[in-house]
Amino acid sequence: MSVSIPLDDVLAARRLSLKTWDEWTRAGLVEPATRLEDGFALDEAQVIRLIFLAAVRKAIRGRRSPEALAFALARAGDRAVPVELVKRGLSARLATTFGLARRSLQRMTGIAPRFGTLKSAELLAAAERVADGVAGYVPFELRGSVADIARSLAFGALAVIYLGADVRAQSRRVRELLRLLAAQTDPTAPLPARAFVRGVSRIADRLADARDLITLDQRSNPLFRKIEGVPAAGFWVAFDTWPELSAAIARTWTRVAEAFALPQLSSGERETFDTLLLASLVLFCADETSRDQVEANRELLLAATRTFENAIDKIVSLAEIAGAIRRLLPERERVPA
Repeated sequence: MSVSIPLDDVLAARRLSLKTWDEWTRAGLVEPATRLEDGFALDEAQVIRLIFLAAVRKAIRGRRSPEALAFALARAGDRAVPVELVKRGLSARLATTFGLARRSLQRMTGIAPRFGTLKSAELLAAAERVADGVAGYVPFELRGSVADIARSLAFGALAVIYLGADVRAQSRRVRELLRLLAAQTDPTAPLPARAFVRGVSRIADRLADARDLITLDQRSNPLFRKIEGVPAAGFWVAFDTWPELSAAIARTWTRVAEAFALPQLSSGERETFDTLLLASLVLFCADETSRDQVEANRELLLAATRTFENAIDKIVSLAEIAGAIRRLLPERERVPA
């Protein structure tokens, strides 16, 4: 025998309004309530679903829109949530991240984000300010060379961000160089070395769309259209890959930060990074034509991540051993002959 509980009672118990319930129903997050003679009612499954949604909604910081709730539900493992709603949740998070980045750039460079209208002289002046700031953190004798490198990097990055400069030519050069390197690799070399070169070459093939993640002009950035257009299967593969890859990168950063006294990421910085990481996975791994290719890309990415994580762990271990040896040497010098 099914149990019917008045909708108003369930909403009042969870401190939810009827407007919120209507929004969730229109968005497809919950099934519509059943109309009875004395009002609307929910069955047991609907009540459990509503309780779960209310708990997830309570944990959301900021605006609790249906898109934000759908994204949080998907992050919690719910795959019954409408995928288009989750996509819009990702796009909203990405738009917020882009807005923060634009404001940070304006504070750092002193130029307003007038995309496509700036002159090279303005960008060069901004690159000079960035270079001066970076060089201030290194010893005096290195400041000139560090400032030159920082100026060149900053100008190139700002040109891509503000002018939409095409980086595809550079990507092609890197790709061809890697392919040449792979072709010249000694056939007798260890298999992991050859596999690594081939893997990096395949990754370089995908760098042609790097501008999608660099350009902060949301109106012209094709990343938002790609998120909207990617098929559900590819999107969910990218979404399912995301937690494992994020955790691996977090472990690597923590390991390096502890060894070299680097700052740990704040919760806000971690959220920003995770948003960009998921957008990158959707862009580079969610093939629009073949689920098999999507799965192959996923396995390649995870395998490369594990290899990178192991390599970083070995490097950090060697650095820790070297540091321990340096600390012991003065002690040994004080030991009487």
